[in-house]
Amino acid sequence: MDLKGFRVVTLVATLFFFITCTTKTKTWKFDDVHSLDVRLLENKDWLQKTKLDLKNLNKLMQPQLNYYLKKDFRIHQKLNKAYEGMKIDVRYIDSTTNPCLNC
Repeated sequence: MDLKGFRVVTLVATLFFFITCTTKTKTWKFDDVHSLDVRLLENKDWLQKTKLDLKNLNKLMQPQLNYYLKKDFRIHQKLNKAYEGMKIDVRYIDSTTNPCLNC
């Protein structure tokens, strides 16, 4: 496998695992008010870590997207679509949890 194929496989695998992790949802069951507070704080910590991961991923993805924009536009489109979807999902989660965390 050449370097180009390795890059594609690595980037697609990273995007796949990130997307599958962010799409899992569970219902929350609370026994008391304290369990709600703990869950909100865990969610806040997860969101901060995810934003940091996304920021680091952005540093890796921008050169790759520019590379594939010049070399193979089809790969660029596929990567960019998945990457933009991730960013939109994180923004949506952030916008829905911020009102709850500011209470």
